[in-house]
Amino acid sequence: MKKLIILAAVAVVATCSQAASFRWNSSGVKDAQGKDPYSGTATLYAIISGTATEVSSASMSGGAVANTTFTDNRLVAGDTYEFYYTMADSAGNTFKSDTRTARAQQTATVPLGFGAGGTWTVAPEPTSGLLMLLGMAGLALRRRRA
Repeated sequence: MKKLIILAAVAVVATCSQAASFRWNSSGVKDAQGKDPYSGTATLYAIISGTATEVSSASMSGGAVANTTFTDNRLVAGDTYEFYYTMADSAGNTFKSDTRTARAQQTATVPLGFGAGGTWTVAPEPTSGLLMLLGMAGLALRRRRA
């Protein structure tokens, strides 16, 4: 039993020692109309093994995220990752920033600076898509019975 506990402790320490730290910031982001600086929550994603994975979030005020540091055990020191962030406003518009690439380091915090680049798009409500899917399923069942 002691050997299992020691083995588990070694595995945890090894995993944590490879965790990478990043510091990210952004500035100059305007709202969907391009008038006022955006304020709200920005969510940072990393592409890990081909999948977008949320790794951090921060409050954006006046179109800027100050230096926000995060450490994630899923990011391995020495590997290179792509990062982007998203935001959404109350009208259902979403903003996706430009993508930045950074190499994770074990000994230093890697800076990720995002400019104002990116575009706002209108994201459909999940309920609208669900209603459309239900309607299509109904039509398919109707044709089958006829």
